[in-house]
Amino acid sequence: MAKLTTTSFLLLLIFSIPLFSVTEKESDLLYKKSVKYMKYKRYVEAETSLESILSNSEYSKIKLVYLKLGEVYLNLERVDKLFRLTNFITKNFPNEAYGFAGLAAAWALKAKRSSKLTWKLRQANDALDNSEIAIKLDKNCALGHFVKGIINFHMPSFMGRMNVCSRSFESVLRAKDNQKSKFLHETYYYLAKAYRKLRKNNKAIRALRNGLKRYPNSRGLKKLLLKYEK
Repeated sequence: MAKLTTTSFLLLLIFSIPLFSVTEKESDLLYKKSVKYMKYKRYVEAETSLESILSNSEYSKIKLVYLKLGEVYLNLERVDKLFRLTNFITKNFPNEAYGFAGLAAAWALKAKRSSKLTWKLRQANDALDNSEIAIKLDKNCALGHFVKGIINFHMPSFMGRMNVCSRSFESVLRAKDNQKSKFLHETYYYLAKAYRKLRKNNKAIRALRNGLKRYPNSRGLKKLLLKYEK
């Protein structure tokens, strides 16, 4: 693989090129700060720290920086940045499942914001294609399964595939992936709704009860459970 250069990467993301470069030691400190910020969901501070490291393309953890930054952009819904970053990752790290899963998430967010049905469907299909690549690279890529489930759930009724949707969310729950904790709450919620659409009400109720064991204060899960238990 060709040497990754800061200039090409920063131009790709349409960032302003920093006037100075951070050292390995400074990069380490910034990376540790970003991890701490993300733990407490302080994503804007994490974004600043991670972007500061980009001026050091020789940093030993640069790939982790790209992946963490993708996670930050996803949480902040910085769609354009996420799209450019994940495109960069998939081209330079073609075996990295989370690069393709992040690109799938970017396409999913674009589809969510599209006003025209034709664009929405095209972008949703791009999201599905990239989620499939991510899953093929790593069957435990929870984000890949999650995006696949979400896209299938929100497809127009004439295209909806609730069986695929429910299986995707079940795969998130089974995945041996530390990242899945970031969207488990939504997984239980949408899995229950998918089961309901499939007329599997007992399974829907079980999914919500399991979700409430993990998120006992979730109003969304409680409200849906009350509705389904009637």
